[in-house]
Amino acid sequence: NERLQKSKISSAYLILSGSNQNAKITPADPENYYENFYDAGNLKHLTNVRAFKTLIYHNIYPCIDMVLRVKKSGMKYEFVVHTGGKVSDIQLKWIGLKKMELVKDGGIHYIISEGEMNESPPVSFLENGQRISSVFVLKKNGVGFKIKRFDTRRTLTIDPDINWASYFGGPGDEEGQGIVTDKSGN
Repeated sequence: NERLQKSKISSAYLILSGSNQNAKITPADPENYYENFYDAGNLKHLTNVRAFKTLIYHNIYPCIDMVLRVKKSGMKYEFVVHTGGKVSDIQLKWIGLKKMELVKDGGIHYIISEGEMNESPPVSFLENGQRISSVFVLKKNGVGFKIKRFDTRRTLTIDPDINWASYFGGPGDEEGQGIVTDKSGN
């Protein structure tokens, strides 16, 4: 994170401030195909790697899971707050934004060097389907959620509707401008 924050960034990156760096990740919803990769850290090819539609980061914050899903429109995320979890623990920090502003309806409008992105207000609901009013809030170090009081003995899902995440690319040629590795060489 420190290296990323110090680098010149042409895109926006989301960091979960204060999150569990050792969260257990569970894949779900397997795809009908496999991927092939080159692992630069170990200088080897990885072939026939199973692809999944969903990844669950268990206890990314205490008693809170983050779920990433692939949808036709791109990637989406949600937080599942279990009994004992505190919504206030969720801290989304954006790196590389030019501007970030709340929208009247409780969503957020972001401006980055490549254009704009929007997140609609989160749809939040309890395990029994009861909708709970929720909006994004700006905090001094990023973004969080404001949730109407709810029965904290029930599991709450916070489900923002993003319309910014997608694969890069178009009909023309593509080229990389740089590569960043972590301490392990990934």
